[in-house]
Amino acid sequence: MPAPGTLLLLRHGQSVLNAQDRFTGLLDPPLTGTGENEAAEAGALLASASSFPAVVFTSTLSRTRDTARIVLDGLGRPDVPAIPAWELKERSYGSFTGGSRQELLSELGPEVLHFWRRSYYGAPPPMPSSQLAALRRSPAFAGLTHEAVKATESLSGVVKRVRIFWHQHLRRRIRAGSI
Repeated sequence: MPAPGTLLLLRHGQSVLNAQDRFTGLLDPPLTGTGENEAAEAGALLASASSFPAVVFTSTLSRTRDTARIVLDGLGRPDVPAIPAWELKERSYGSFTGGSRQELLSELGPEVLHFWRRSYYGAPPPMPSSQLAALRRSPAFAGLTHEAVKATESLSGVVKRVRIFWHQHLRRRIRAGSI
């Protein structure tokens, strides 16, 4: 069993758009059957390692909340709090959001696509304002500030928001052994 204060990171199971090889980003597709099975397998692996979390943090996207629920059910711990936090959301891939990776690769070429995906400071071109407004009204992001849902985001932007979340919410809990 891990020592008190152990942080375990788990990615969500496969979503419908992951299965279609699309940039999911801030879109909120459900898990596929494969994704549900992946979450159940993660729960079984954690159970076999006697790893039982005291609290779970997810993004506000349904694929992460559903993954957490399936994992916790598999651990026999459905009562463990699963706390959604917008700071843990996926990166905003801007105008790539929902786009096919293969089509964007053909259109932009491998070097350009790689730069937009992996550059630390570069961000993909912003998504159209109508798409951004619809995302801000979606159940996953309704009521959040405009700063929480951006038209595009660099990896450095992701690191910054997760670092703030770390300092404000996780570090203290880990040191106290309450995670």
